[in-house]
Amino acid sequence: MKRKIFILVSILFAVICINSFCFAANNNTNNTMENTGNNVKNAAEDVGNNIKNGAQNLGNDVKNGAQNLGNDVRNGIQNAENAVKDTARDITDDNNNNNNGYTATRTSTPETNNNTNTVWTWVILAAIAVVIIGLIWYYAAQNTHNRNND
Repeated sequence: MKRKIFILVSILFAVICINSFCFAANNNTNNTMENTGNNVKNAAEDVGNNIKNGAQNLGNDVKNGAQNLGNDVRNGIQNAENAVKDTARDITDDNNNNNNGYTATRTSTPETNNNTNTVWTWVILAAIAVVIIGLIWYYAAQNTHNRNND
């Protein structure tokens, strides 16, 4: 019973509160509400315009940056191409002019026995291979040992 009375009083109180506010009391109130609505509308339009302008500016900046980057890359490639052409022309001119009198001479010591150098190269490579295989075997054994202990 108390619950029914509480619900009835709550509904009655809500109806009294809702009906106590009247927005159409006089012209002054209507103008105030209309002005408030216009102010809210204008503020929303300003925010929308600012966002639109900001997005357009950002798009223009990105477009200009991409164009500038493309121009810089194109100019860099053109400069590199010109440098390669100039270097090739200089080399060709030098070769046609007998290398400006330059003649190459042998600067290394004469080889006495080519087989000796080859044998030593293979001995060193074999020693390195044995060391690498040993390290791999050691690591694999250690890794297996550690797993068995866990």
